[in-house]
Amino acid sequence: MNPMVSVTNNLKVSLTGFQVLSGLYGAIGLIYVLGGALIGFVTLPSSTEEALGGVSKAVLSFIAVLVGLFIVGSGVAYVFVFGWIRDWQARVMNWSQGQTLDKVRLEKLSQTLSKWIVWSQWSPIIGAVLVLLLFTVGGAIVGGLIGSLGGLGGSSLEGTLSSVGGAGALGGLLAVFVVIWVSPFVILNWLIFKAIQTWMLEVTSRAVGRAGKVNLLSQSNAVSSWFVFCQVVIGLGALLFVFSGLTAGTSDGSSATPTLAILLTLALDALCFMMLQWSKTFMFGVTGYAERYGSSNESLSKV
Repeated sequence: MNPMVSVTNNLKVSLTGFQVLSGLYGAIGLIYVLGGALIGFVTLPSSTEEALGGVSKAVLSFIAVLVGLFIVGSGVAYVFVFGWIRDWQARVMNWSQGQTLDKVRLEKLSQTLSKWIVWSQWSPIIGAVLVLLLFTVGGAIVGGLIGSLGGLGGSSLEGTLSSVGGAGALGGLLAVFVVIWVSPFVILNWLIFKAIQTWMLEVTSRAVGRAGKVNLLSQSNAVSSWFVFCQVVIGLGALLFVFSGLTAGTSDGSSATPTLAILLTLALDALCFMMLQWSKTFMFGVTGYAERYGSSNESLSKV
C-alpha cells in the first residue's frame, strides 16, 4: 500500500478514536450537570455537610453545573476539531495522489483549524493570567478579611494591613513560581502550534494554486523537529509515570497506581507517539508533492 494512504488511514482511525474519547468526556460533563441539578433535591449526610464547612447546596449545585457545562462544551468542541483535522488530512492526501480537490472546502477547513490553533496558543496564557489574579488579588482579599477578624482583639486596622501585606507577599511569591513553571510551557506551546499553522496554511495555498510564500521543506523540517521533541517528552513522561506507579506504595504495601491505569496511560502515550510519527510521514509526503507539482509555475521555495 502507498505509504501516504497507509499513514492517512492510521491517522483517520486514531482521530476517530479521539473523537469517541471526547464524546465520552462530554458524557461525563452531562453527569456533572445532572448531578449538580439534583443536589438541591437531596439530603446530604451530616458528615458530608460538616466536611463542606457550611457551603450551601445551592453553591455546590452551581459549581457542579458550571464544571459540567465546561466539560460538555470542551468534549463537543474536540469532537468537531478532530473531525475537521481528519477531513483536512484526507483531502490533502487525495490531492497529493492527483485526485480532484474541492478548493473551497479545503480553504474553509484551513481557516477554521487556523482559528483553533490561535485559540490553542492563547488559552494557556489566559489560564496563567487567571491563576496569577487568583493568587494575588484573591490572596489579598482573603488576607484582609482574616486580618479584620483577627484584629478584633487589638488594632483592627493594624491586623488588616498586616494580613493584606502578608497575603500580598505570599501571592506575589506564588505568582513568581507560576511564571517560572508556566512560561516555558506557554512559549513551547506557542512555537509548536505556530510552526504547524504555518505549514498547514502553506500547503493549502499550494493546493489551491497560489504561489509559495515560505520554504515548505524547511518548514516541514521545523515541524518535524518539534514532533521529535514531543515524542521525547511523551517517552520520558511514560517512563516517569511507570516508575512512580510501581515504586509508590500504600501502607499495606500494595501498588498506589492500579495496573489497569498504568496500561491505559501507556496505551494512550503509545498512540500519541505513533500519531506524531505518522504525521511526520504524512507531512513530508505532502511537502514532496507540493514542491514538485503544487502552486503555479513560480518558484515554490521562496523564503
